[in-house]
Amino acid sequence: MSRDRCPGSAETIVNDSVIDFLHEGLSFTASVNVSGHAAMSVPLNWDPESGLPVGSMFQAATGNDRMLYELAFELQQARPRKHRWAPYSCTYIPV
Repeated sequence: MSRDRCPGSAETIVNDSVIDFLHEGLSFTASVNVSGHAAMSVPLNWDPESGLPVGSMFQAATGNDRMLYELAFELQQARPRKHRWAPYSCTYIPV
């Protein structure tokens, strides 16, 4: 997709493929960001074929962040991914 640029403006650093990628990903979160609702995205499992995390997005009414924190705490206690860590996570840092 081509983007028209204003005559005389500075050359853009970001190319069209980056803009398209951001537009595709951010289009799912824009309504929550604009409305001011509380929201969180949580990786809950892994795709067995690709090994990539599968996430879920939770949202609550404006000002109801506490409910999401409580849900995050409960999900952490259930620990569906307790044995899966990224290679450079704190688990691998010697103390």
